[in-house]
Amino acid sequence: MNKDEISALVSATVSDYLSSIGADAQVTGETRLVGSNAVVDSVGLVSVIVDVEGRLADAGIDVSLLSDKAMSMQRSPFRSVDSLAEFINEELNPVA
Repeated sequence: MNKDEISALVSATVSDYLSSIGADAQVTGETRLVGSNAVVDSVGLVSVIVDVEGRLADAGIDVSLLSDKAMSMQRSPFRSVDSLAEFINEELNPVA
């Protein structure tokens, strides 16, 4: 799965979650997932993360987004749609 496909998957997951709670927000790469102006609360973030992992698993990709690595990063990979997609891409395609 390439970075564009990962970004599309993350965006669709966030959009689907927002629709499920009746929120009307356009999801872009800059859409905030944590911090000020976040479109989800803490429970929503967990739901999005679990759903992203599930969609990746459906595509035959096993990745843990709540790993020690993710939790210990200086800049959270959960800041935005783009940062989450970048983290997933790095996990799936590590640079040597």
